[in-house]
Amino acid sequence: MRVRRHTMFELDAAFRSVALHLPEPPPVAPPVARYVARHGVAHLVASGAWSEAVMLCDRLAAAGVGPVARNRDSLLRAFVLCPPSAPLNAEAVGRLLHQQSAAAGCRAATDWWVAHRPDAVDAPFEAEPNASRPVTYAMAVSIACSIADEGPAGLSALSSWASDFDRPTQYAAMYALKYAAIQNPDADWQRLLLAHAKGNGDDQIVVAGVLLYLALQGTFVPLDAPEFWAPVWGYVQVEVDLVLGALGWRGLQPVEPGSSAAEFVAYFDELESLRIELIECVEQPAVRGMVDQYWRLVADLDTVDRGLRLIALESEWESIVWLMMASPYWEVGERAAGAAAQRIAADPLFEDTLVEWVHDPDQDAVHMGAMMALRTRAQQTRDHRPLHAIADIAMESPDPQIRGFWANAVVSLFDDVPPSDWPAVLEDWQASIQRGLNDTDMWAVQEVVALVQKLNRAGVPWEDVVTAEEAPLLQGIDEWQQLDWDGLNDRMKPVEVGL
Repeated sequence: MRVRRHTMFELDAAFRSVALHLPEPPPVAPPVARYVARHGVAHLVASGAWSEAVMLCDRLAAAGVGPVARNRDSLLRAFVLCPPSAPLNAEAVGRLLHQQSAAAGCRAATDWWVAHRPDAVDAPFEAEPNASRPVTYAMAVSIACSIADEGPAGLSALSSWASDFDRPTQYAAMYALKYAAIQNPDADWQRLLLAHAKGNGDDQIVVAGVLLYLALQGTFVPLDAPEFWAPVWGYVQVEVDLVLGALGWRGLQPVEPGSSAAEFVAYFDELESLRIELIECVEQPAVRGMVDQYWRLVADLDTVDRGLRLIALESEWESIVWLMMASPYWEVGERAAGAAAQRIAADPLFEDTLVEWVHDPDQDAVHMGAMMALRTRAQQTRDHRPLHAIADIAMESPDPQIRGFWANAVVSLFDDVPPSDWPAVLEDWQASIQRGLNDTDMWAVQEVVALVQKLNRAGVPWEDVVTAEEAPLLQGIDEWQQLDWDGLNDRMKPVEVGL
């Protein structure tokens, strides 16, 4: 069936026919409607009807009709073909980007937006400002690449942007500063990082990422910021301990025996031993290059993407996936998780392996990556059974980053279905959502508060399923349902309670 550019009215009619039979069109639904739901987006892209393709994909996603994840992923990756003058709806593009499960799947679209809409970079983020989503980090890389030739002046401009909390892309700019800084050998590290090291937890996470990269390359940047080295939130402390461990591993400063930093020294030793072992047996040049450059991969993510595309050709592919998911750079781990999700399609038993890794305390280096892979696979298949299999482990983890990511993953499940299905998702994941709201560290709480606000906007009741009465970080903050991410950062304070 060839879809002509001028048949959008017919496509709309077919879409309406599909939408009448939610959640799935029954066998008696018009064949054309089913065809449009499965192939309409691809046909519109092929015919150059980009505006219509974006709107149709957005409508199908909102109604939960057709292969939503596949349609969205193929559309966003096809942005390399989108003409600069295409009249795209920024809100629709923003919704599709914020629903994407991996940063790599957003990059073509964010590159296009930064290059061809430089005066409207904020537009796709207006509806969800400064949220921790994969698109945030894809946009950060795109912004960093766009100022690559501007040197210290570009870094200073990015630093100012990252300090402007009124912009919905402030958080993306903060990460852009990280990615641009590690590419710039002339950066004034102390001046550049000091201001942000004294900022909130999200700023400190980014500073820690720069210091981690530098430490693993053998560079120690003394940072006179006591509030950075002793952060108030646990999820930031993990990153600081990682930096201290890297400094100790590279012999740049001693670590205290028995400390968390000392545990990270052992973690780096384990990764290096496996890396050396794998170097001897990998066959594909792209994979060998990825393993060889392991400690600097965050500065060359394209090398990661090239290597991961070929891991299926390696006899030791499972060990390679493990090594990459265990990377100290979460950006590498996320990409490896995407590759792991793809491997499940070819080897369904690998899904069981990922679940086993999450349950094994000795595999804690890959708990985050395995969770990411299972979440991505669930988005593709709409089968949540593997996620339920790890729910208790994830939401009760002693690691605040694991609990924060788990809250993020559960909240993102609401993006996979139309609002009419949200009450069912809320009931299905009540325990994880309630646990996130009751957490004693900030990240998980922020994620669930954002969900509550989303439910409020859609008019979906939640008070009979989830309650804030025992949420320790929200006590005394009567207006918590109205506060954005940054507002919560300002109001929430640590409390001394047990998990």
